[in-house]
Amino acid sequence: MLFLKLSLSALFIDLILGGHARGKGPVILVSFDAFRWDYLDMNRTNTNYFNAVIANGVRAKYVYNVFPTMTFPNHYTLVTGQYPESHGIISNDMFDPTLNDSFSMSTNHSRWWNTFAEPIWITNQKQGHKSGLCYWPGYDVEYHGINPSFTTSGYAYDKPFVSQGNIMPWRMRVDLVVKWLKEEDPPSFIAMYFDSPDEAGHCCGPDSVNVTDEIRKCNNITGYLLEQLKRERLLDKVNLIITADHGTAGLNYSTVINFAEILSPEDKVWTEGYAYFLLHPSNVTKTYEKLKELEKKKSHFTVYLKENLPENLHFKHSSRIPEIVVIMEEHWVANTMNLPLPETLETKGTHGWPPSVASMRPFFIAQGPAFKEGYKTGPIRMIDIYPLICHLLGIQPELNNGSLDRISHLLESPPSLSDEYQLTTDSF
Repeated sequence: MLFLKLSLSALFIDLILGGHARGKGPVILVSFDAFRWDYLDMNRTNTNYFNAVIANGVRAKYVYNVFPTMTFPNHYTLVTGQYPESHGIISNDMFDPTLNDSFSMSTNHSRWWNTFAEPIWITNQKQGHKSGLCYWPGYDVEYHGINPSFTTSGYAYDKPFVSQGNIMPWRMRVDLVVKWLKEEDPPSFIAMYFDSPDEAGHCCGPDSVNVTDEIRKCNNITGYLLEQLKRERLLDKVNLIITADHGTAGLNYSTVINFAEILSPEDKVWTEGYAYFLLHPSNVTKTYEKLKELEKKKSHFTVYLKENLPENLHFKHSSRIPEIVVIMEEHWVANTMNLPLPETLETKGTHGWPPSVASMRPFFIAQGPAFKEGYKTGPIRMIDIYPLICHLLGIQPELNNGSLDRISHLLESPPSLSDEYQLTTDSF
């Protein structure tokens, strides 16, 4: 049985006002994939536009995200307020024993996405508003017959989280979003995804010049968005939230442990950047015992039966989570396919380690009429961003694990009345 929190702040405000809760202006949610929380403090390149958002708005020290610290689970948490065990997108790649089918980052069949959770853009539309999605994971998914009001689905470009080839130029994406906001009936919620600086981090490690170049690119994207909003006299009306899904940590091939030697050919292994792997073993007891023996000899990783995973990971109450989960120590990675390793020890990067590992955490900045000005705070939780956005939109949230109370201190005028209660459900 899983415990979910439902924030009723918007509902109580609605009752006080005697009508629908009043929104606080349109919300643009921007994600830069793998933008680590401390990148802005390293003085690596010009970040003047990011700094302008911070000066005019708020900055959290970092975001405590969710396990696994991968693209799809965390992006879906941002728009549902639920842990992956609840919203069902437990990994970038996974196997569902009920569906007897496999999922990858190119999968857009509704049965994978709408079984357990409803993203905020659908909730927003069901409550009478419009939403726009610019390549956010799930942008091309139909939820019980509902599609985003505005979407990049249908354009002749590849998905940026799947391909590095035919990708819509970032200026075109910004121009498209600003065009949506100029419509006669514009979206009140927009989510934008950019795949930078993730690929550079994988290629060359988080401290590389490649990542520095991508930080500069992200800054320029932010600047162009600010300039276009200002040109259309929208900047003072929009609440802009800029964040990410996870960070990146460095590694080299001296920190690889080969698991393929002890795994059975019948075992189904689902790997994510090798910082952890999910295992459907052909024989749970036998495979678990072999892995525990290797753990004693090699260390640098921990093997868990699903039911024994630490509670703070919130990663056990889903049929999609397999029987065994192996979590590597930071900087150590798993080779589960017996791949040949290069002779050089060049630095690479990856992610997937638990949120307790500082390098896995993303950043958070925001500005707009609803936010304080020049306000810096400590860490916030990713699950709380969802109820925050629902409050800004004036919509009632779906069931979620977040809390508006924990994050409302970012607001210029925090809700005057809020409450929470616990709900239990067997449906997750």
